[in-house]
Amino acid sequence: SVNDWNTNYSTDMYGGAILVYDFPKLKITNCQFIGNRAKYGGAIFLENSDILISNSIIKNNYALNGGGGIYVGASDAEISNNFISNKY
Repeated sequence: SVNDWNTNYSTDMYGGAILVYDFPKLKITNCQFIGNRAKYGGAIFLENSDILISNSIIKNNYALNGGGGIYVGASDAEISNNFISNKY
């Protein structure tokens, strides 16, 4: 689980803040992802995984090829009670 974590203005190829690949269950709660950049998944890149994202802020993130805030590929994602805005 990831709780009460903030990441601002990080850059990477996949998931500017977090890359989740082949992970059975992950909970992200009460986190902030602001101004992150990546080729895919500006803040979070998710592939072949299950995730719950709740009570978090995901804003002003940018992805060159897809998933401005969150990229979800071949995964189960439950995204609830979040503030998500300005994803590019």
